[in-house]
Amino acid sequence: MFHFKFSINRMPLRSQHRAVEMVYKNDLSEVLFPTGKHSSHQPPLHRLTEFDNNPEQRKAIEHIVAASAKPSPYLLFGPPGTALMKPQKCQLVLAGDPKQLGPISMSNLAEKHGMGVSMLERLMNDIDLYKSHEEHGFNERFVTKLLRNYRSHSAILKIPNELFYNGELQPYADIAICRLYCEWEHLPEKDFPLIFHGVAGTDQRDDNNYSVYNMAEVEVLIEYLKALVDHLHKKGVTIIEPGEIGIIAPYREQVDKIKHALQMDRELKKENLENVLVGTVENFQGREFNVSLVSTVRSNPKLTAPKQYFTIGFVNNVKRFNVAMTRARSLLIVVGDPRVLETNPIWNNATVGTDSAAAGPLPDQQASRIQLKLLLKIKQEE
Repeated sequence: MFHFKFSINRMPLRSQHRAVEMVYKNDLSEVLFPTGKHSSHQPPLHRLTEFDNNPEQRKAIEHIVAASAKPSPYLLFGPPGTALMKPQKCQLVLAGDPKQLGPISMSNLAEKHGMGVSMLERLMNDIDLYKSHEEHGFNERFVTKLLRNYRSHSAILKIPNELFYNGELQPYADIAICRLYCEWEHLPEKDFPLIFHGVAGTDQRDDNNYSVYNMAEVEVLIEYLKALVDHLHKKGVTIIEPGEIGIIAPYREQVDKIKHALQMDRELKKENLENVLVGTVENFQGREFNVSLVSTVRSNPKLTAPKQYFTIGFVNNVKRFNVAMTRARSLLIVVGDPRVLETNPIWNNATVGTDSAAAGPLPDQQASRIQLKLLLKIKQEE
């Protein structure tokens, strides 16, 4: 017979109570719940000419240095790939993107009381000072939205730009980096570095493990990785550097299956792949790669009825979708089951029916290639 005794560590709870007490003691209500009543209405702005090539960053720095929002926080809203800013010694500044992953709450009670929402997102959603005006946009005294993207090829940027950023992001990435894979032989269309590879696989769970994996998608990812390694070798690259290739999956078990496949594959285990990062979406926030491969995992071969409900779990999270789609500089490859993905409103904007070809974009892959609806729209607009 075993006896277990659990004791709670009271330090985190005591720290939280102390923080709340200090809010009242130091009158920090204008920091946490700003009204703008005590902020300077006409702060002197000193023009910083060294930032003239990026007017949004220049305006943000000018207002931050002038403390135009103080004591209210100044928000720097930077979608993926838009941040050249250096720390400034001034008022409280919150920098981030509410359209990407926020805090992870393990408590339903904490989630219910708003602990799963970052302070930046809460201010932008709930406080009028930080909301975008229908005609005039954001109040520059309190918030700046960075618009120039220095990361991705314009075709990769197009989807998240339209879905999450009102089409306002502007492509300013280095052309040489953006075009690294525009002539890759496996692209369905040259100069258009996006691939959606449809795979009619089956998701599985092992006993006593709720995490999901899909071996059909693992096999496709391995073939793409081989093709990428071969391409790099032809370019004279012998060692894959950090930041070249990243493989993203929404489930830990799929991550483990991919890593195991890399170690067991007869061709790939001869390569030095230690710099190829394989991880969940959470591992990739804030990172960028020349090539991103994304495995969506969820699949259900019985999903045939038009109105049949099917949950796609983590893949249903729009913030995870946004992070996964915005890591790539030069090439984005998404592997998934379009029958399942189209049941979700966000992914439904991305999938369209299969073409008539039985083979995929790589040799011997028995999976139809699915083009992205938005990508077709991009080409039509161009």
